[in-house]
Amino acid sequence: MFKRFAFPFAALLSLACFFLNPTPAPTSPLPPTLAPQTPAPVPPTESQPPTSTPQVVVFPTPDVPLSQAGPWLLATDDNGLWAVNPDGSGFTNLFDKKVVSPWYEFSTAISPDGHHLAFVTADEPQQYIGLRLILLTLPEGTTQILTPLMKPDVDPFADFSDPAFEAARAIGDYASAAWSPDGRKLAFIGAQDGPSSDLYVYSLDDGSITRLTDGPSQTYGLSWSPDGKYIVHAGVESFGTGAGYSLVGMWAARADGSGVETLYLPSGGDERVIGWIDNETFITSSWFITCGTSLLRTYNIPARSEKILRRECVDSYAFDPVSKTLVYSVSTTLSDFLEDKTTGVYFWNPSLDQPRAISEIANASNVSWSPESKLFYFGFEGGQATAIDLRGTPASVPVGITDPPAVSSAGDYAWIDDNFTLQITDPSGQTRAVFDGATGPLAWSADGQSFFFTDNRASLHVARKPDFTAEKITDLSNVGDFAWLSPPP
Repeated sequence: MFKRFAFPFAALLSLACFFLNPTPAPTSPLPPTLAPQTPAPVPPTESQPPTSTPQVVVFPTPDVPLSQAGPWLLATDDNGLWAVNPDGSGFTNLFDKKVVSPWYEFSTAISPDGHHLAFVTADEPQQYIGLRLILLTLPEGTTQILTPLMKPDVDPFADFSDPAFEAARAIGDYASAAWSPDGRKLAFIGAQDGPSSDLYVYSLDDGSITRLTDGPSQTYGLSWSPDGKYIVHAGVESFGTGAGYSLVGMWAARADGSGVETLYLPSGGDERVIGWIDNETFITSSWFITCGTSLLRTYNIPARSEKILRRECVDSYAFDPVSKTLVYSVSTTLSDFLEDKTTGVYFWNPSLDQPRAISEIANASNVSWSPESKLFYFGFEGGQATAIDLRGTPASVPVGITDPPAVSSAGDYAWIDDNFTLQITDPSGQTRAVFDGATGPLAWSADGQSFFFTDNRASLHVARKPDFTAEKITDLSNVGDFAWLSPPP
């Protein structure tokens, strides 16, 4: 699922609009401004061996063994990385230190072949001391330190004005590693050569690490092109304190180490690549403190050209990477702060020149994409959830569902109502209350027989068919995210 919530609370928004008076966006698309600083391409470094040899992880012995064939549900918390079988049995510790990054998007840590996990950990996670990149291979159960990510003996929190502080944030605050589409290379952000964070690539084939950028800005927001040629990324001087980042540019590094191309200078306080529509064109968005996500547009790398899809702000969006379909919503709450008061749901794919309004849905928010049902779901406070398909045609959602649901392969809907009660609705429309006080993350097993959730991100629970009686698996501490790992046969 590709999903980003962008609309801040109304009170904060009204204050921001009162105190800030940003320059309005031009009424017609303008060519992007080139970034003032271009990271100088550096030649590929010589192959660097990993800092440690692979060692077999000693797993605690659970009551029921963890399946050797998978799939496994992975969960992160303050004490490490855990795995459990699809039926909730075999709860096992895979790594006994906190995963610093990725925290809320752990599925990005899994290689496309489902065989490797790459994540950042630290000796002291709260202070980002001893940051290092870990490669964990399953089902063999081996862990390997690929490289330290900061210079030795650096305390990033010793001086907030030191570039090391911002470099550590680039590594630890965001998803700072990304697998190539073929799963043979891992792009990651590191500051081991200091003082700023730069872009590196690790090769699974020969174990080499190649430095791709060398500039004064802090790298973040990695996104591979579908053919593996480019790694698009942003650079900042500072990540700030909540009002946005000091962006200095967007670049496309060639993954083979042959150079870095300057793209444009973002105008907002954050820049995100939403997805790719071909090997050279991506969809991106900007963020402004006044109302959140805006400036949805496509950008073509060779032509250095952009096409505006939506200039004003949106509540949320979702993207299907297979059909290249983008859907976004504008609620009545958000429209009160916009020049354009039109609300609703908007649909776009590369066959359309501009997004098309879905006239049947006048007010919605919280857009989510469900690969299982191939539908986009919407919800709004106190109302019935709605959906559209990949043609933009409204689709039915069982009556009573008030929030975008998690849909199983068997057609069951799991959702949390306004009272934080987990509800499961079967394909016939029958709904049962499963658990009071449920919170995310949420995950169905691939066969649709089990549903996993947490109680205030603490205890881990499973509810199984046919009656979906909730069973506590174990206590955890501040659960970050769930992700399914399915190794190749």
